[in-house]
Amino acid sequence: MNHAFIALSHGSRHPKAAGGIDKLVARTSDLTGAYGQSAHLEFDTPSLVDATLHLREHGFDRATLLPLLFTNGFHMRYDVPDVLAQAEHASGVELHPAPGLGTGGDILQQLARRLNKDIAQGDNPHVIVYAVGSSNVAANESVVRLAVRLADATGFQTSTLFATPGAGRAGYLWGTKGLQLQASAHPRIHLLPLFVTDGLLLDAANAALPEIMHTTGSYITSSVPLGSHLADVLAPRLIQIQRTLAERSARVPQYT
Repeated sequence: MNHAFIALSHGSRHPKAAGGIDKLVARTSDLTGAYGQSAHLEFDTPSLVDATLHLREHGFDRATLLPLLFTNGFHMRYDVPDVLAQAEHASGVELHPAPGLGTGGDILQQLARRLNKDIAQGDNPHVIVYAVGSSNVAANESVVRLAVRLADATGFQTSTLFATPGAGRAGYLWGTKGLQLQASAHPRIHLLPLFVTDGLLLDAANAALPEIMHTTGSYITSSVPLGSHLADVLAPRLIQIQRTLAERSARVPQYT
């Protein structure tokens, strides 16, 4: 095992969140044969600095960094480069950053699979793609476009709902009030989280469902986060990145 990667999550105060990331890392490692390590931007440990120090202690001098972020919002554009620089400086480990999870075809495929698994044949709910949200309009729009493509791929009617007020200030439907509005318009809803793992924002939405169903008459079900199934997204990317790095190293002239 001569390759290493770090999966960098945002982090959460949810007690099960870090364990969910660890499971994703373990499955990605199983699929690729690479040495895997979790890290978090905040709330959870280890930090990226500590994760790279751990890799250094285990004999690695470089690793691929896999940010577990769906959009190119503030965390991806600013926090990730900042902590990457800190980690490289502290550990001496060379980090090769990959793009975030994104909202491309492989993520679309994972969401479609989840719907096919969780929604009974013949059932036709309005599907709400539920994401954290951002004050960055472009980041939110990438999720909106993902929901539209999901409708095209599955035949379900879809819309988007964000969890945080930053998205609300940017003009998007958000929070439990947004969910109540959707429930008032649709007698059958399925909530589809664009979440890597458990989070307090998702818990809050699920906790609000009984009252929303009571007041609106809508019947609402929900899926769990994508979790370790995202290894099917990370593994091919990691293999391709490592192949590219190996080819690049092979082209470097060796001097004696």
